[in-house]
Amino acid sequence: MSLHPAQAQESQVYGASGVMQAGYVRIDGLVRAALWSGTPASWVDLHALAAGGFEQTVARGIWTDGATLRVVGDGLPTGGGRPQAMLWTRELAAVFCDGFEQPPVAH
Repeated sequence: MSLHPAQAQESQVYGASGVMQAGYVRIDGLVRAALWSGTPASWVDLHALAAGGFEQTVARGIWTDGATLRVVGDGLPTGGGRPQAMLWTRELAAVFCDGFEQPPVAH
């Protein structure tokens, strides 16, 4: 099954947990951390949730304990520098089977 969103030039999944998948999409040349719940249309732009200042972000792993979803990855700061570790979390009580009621929170 492909999770590739129609508007993306490239996409990659690096991890899965239950019905959720994490990785990245490239749209208009920008690499953006992404989260899916099984379909291309379900993708959530985690990059948009990162506290500004990142040229690109990538989700590299995903895990849930049944109550909280955790997505780990990294972001490349705008203007260069070393990649920084990132963590997105979301309480699963707000997750719909086709996406998020509210987006995850970046830390």
